[in-house]
Amino acid sequence: DTFWSAAADDKKPELIITFDKEEMFDKVVIMENIRNGQKIEEFEVFYENEKGKWKKFAEGTVVGYKKICAYKPTESKRVKIVFKKYRKTPEIRMIQIN
Repeated sequence: DTFWSAAADDKKPELIITFDKEEMFDKVVIMENIRNGQKIEEFEVFYENEKGKWKKFAEGTVVGYKKICAYKPTESKRVKIVFKKYRKTPEIRMIQIN
């Protein structure tokens, strides 16, 4: 019953996940907290490359119950999800990176 929510006054909400070490992954799964309604309309997923620059991993529209973003195998220590368009405040129930 817990979830992440952007601050109500945050006009450019983003969520950054940092691992203890470099991890290999090719999927990012995003699940909204749909108990409070579907809110996300557009988002982007980035990973931080070895030079410290954010590179786009995926982009999409409605997340809803579950959105699976697949890409080529990527290694990184950080992943960032940027919420571009949304109604009220984005709420995330779960993120899986594998």
